[in-house]
Amino acid sequence: MAALYQVVNQVLGFDLEAAVQSGQVKSIKPMGTAVTMEFTPLRFAHTFYRIELTGKPEFSLNTNVATAGEWKTPDEYLRLFEKGQLLALPSFINLLKIMPTDPTNEGQKAFEFSYDNDNEVPWFQPLAGIYQLMPISFTFPPDYVHRTNCFVFGDPGERVVLVDPSPQDDREYEKFVNTLKKFSFTYTDIFLTHHHGDHHQNAPRLAREFSIPITMSQDTHQRILEQKREKYFAGIEIKFAREGDILTRWQGKNVKVYEIPGHDEGQLALAPETMEWFIVGDLIQSTSTVVISEKEGDMAKYYQSLERVIQLDPKVLLTSHGIPIGTTYQLADTLKHRKYREKQILHLYKKGKTPEEMVRIIYRSVDRRLWPLALENIKSHLKKLEKEQAL
Repeated sequence: MAALYQVVNQVLGFDLEAAVQSGQVKSIKPMGTAVTMEFTPLRFAHTFYRIELTGKPEFSLNTNVATAGEWKTPDEYLRLFEKGQLLALPSFINLLKIMPTDPTNEGQKAFEFSYDNDNEVPWFQPLAGIYQLMPISFTFPPDYVHRTNCFVFGDPGERVVLVDPSPQDDREYEKFVNTLKKFSFTYTDIFLTHHHGDHHQNAPRLAREFSIPITMSQDTHQRILEQKREKYFAGIEIKFAREGDILTRWQGKNVKVYEIPGHDEGQLALAPETMEWFIVGDLIQSTSTVVISEKEGDMAKYYQSLERVIQLDPKVLLTSHGIPIGTTYQLADTLKHRKYREKQILHLYKKGKTPEEMVRIIYRSVDRRLWPLALENIKSHLKKLEKEQAL
């Protein structure tokens, strides 16, 4: 109980222990612990408590820990979720739904999560009207990042889009299609954020099976053809998208295309015009550092894309790898980190160090299997500094 008192005090500035002693608290009952799904690269345990009070006390939110806090009923929170304005774990949404009839979650139903691992890929709804499917794909290291998120959305009567479907092999493809068939959608489009293989593996096969076109940037199309040749897209209608195009609608709002080069020259993003969310592709990951390759990326443009999305200020970032991220804080942290690395690289360059030597110095505590990727980032930083005449 001491840990609960500490958390409530730290986050809300409310002395729960004193409230118990003064009789303001009628009861405190644990509602159970929800653990993030086993297929997520980073896992957390969330313990829920029901605290019954004699009234609504004042609280002072610690903004270093939480961005918002207010008194709301379960129904009010559910309405926010249904409007796409609340990012929440499935367990929390389930808890809100059962609280009117099972206020203490005695049956633990809120925290049940299961899927048919033999025949389906895992999926959930991070926001109402958006489905995140997580097939195993051919991703880059580190080893714990072995899935690429596919986002599915589109209002009834509008185009229903599959973003970056990329199951790695025949078995995973079958499971992916089985999962798509669970939903009552008529799929109309496949959208590719960029050309890396872990974002389009088996996408052409899916386009043929559902008789739907594939939309991407012209740069992405050209780069894929350089790797796969013309037959890769044989028999498929190809559409090109660029900045400002309207792809479909979500919650009655236009979903627009945004160009965010840097990680990849042709990378595109998607977001509703009201910025409830932003599908960022590989602009960032919630699990590891993004690689900016010297050949197909551009560190200066990467800085600009980070700064642009920070300025747009979407409420939720939907990344291609990992879990959704609330607010743009991780974009700001990534930009700060890259600028810090750049200062290190410039300092070592002036001391006569080669890029290979820089890797051994800067990344000495990092798994050596990741050093070739770190070297790519160092070379891209040096290329940026050279263009800026800083070397």
